[in-house]
Amino acid sequence: MLEHFPLSASEFDGPVLVTGAGGCIGSWVLTLLTHAGVPVSAFDLKADTRRPALLMSEADLNKVHWYEGDIADTAAVKAAVQHSKACAIIHLAVTTAQCPWPKA
Repeated sequence: MLEHFPLSASEFDGPVLVTGAGGCIGSWVLTLLTHAGVPVSAFDLKADTRRPALLMSEADLNKVHWYEGDIADTAAVKAAVQHSKACAIIHLAVTTAQCPWPKA
């Protein structure tokens, strides 16, 4: 299925930070970027790799650095961006106030 979404690491100037990376869409984005050889970091409430592990090999999953924090916490997001040296951010996270389920 990944062949339907061709990406190349040359299309990116550097690492990509994916917020909401543990969710359904975030897991697919991590998979596509990693498969293309793009350096990628993940940001989510918890470093929960269960969904990405359904799509990625363990070796590829180990290439992803996870940052834990709430997207509403500006300091946590800023720290993740700075530490990961992200040149791009793919924002898929929602605030806990937007979630229809109890806070994790």
